[in-house]
Amino acid sequence: MYIAASKEDLKVNIDTLEKCTITVHQWLLHNGQQLNPSKSEAILFTAARGRQFVDDAPLLQVSDAVIQPSATIKSLAVTLDRHLTFDQHVANVCKACYFHMRMCVVPCAPVHA
Repeated sequence: MYIAASKEDLKVNIDTLEKCTITVHQWLLHNGQQLNPSKSEAILFTAARGRQFVDDAPLLQVSDAVIQPSATIKSLAVTLDRHLTFDQHVANVCKACYFHMRMCVVPCAPVHA
């Protein structure tokens, strides 16, 4: 779930987000599924200007679990950081590419005639 909020109404929006997660959790239970709140992640994105005026995000309550906001999260295979610089995503892609390039290199065996 994503929610947009300004600094002034962050508390109200956090409460709304928590209520939404409770509703989703109850709906899942009603339909025979289970929400795993311990695997949930939260992040607070901030715009470039005014970033220094934004406080850190508060803890979120999802069902019986308390979620500490993360510095990065992964969504649809894209690593997003709080400032949307994509530095961590680029590092992860380079790491994966380097790994696969090294796996494709097969040492050549000498050919004997």
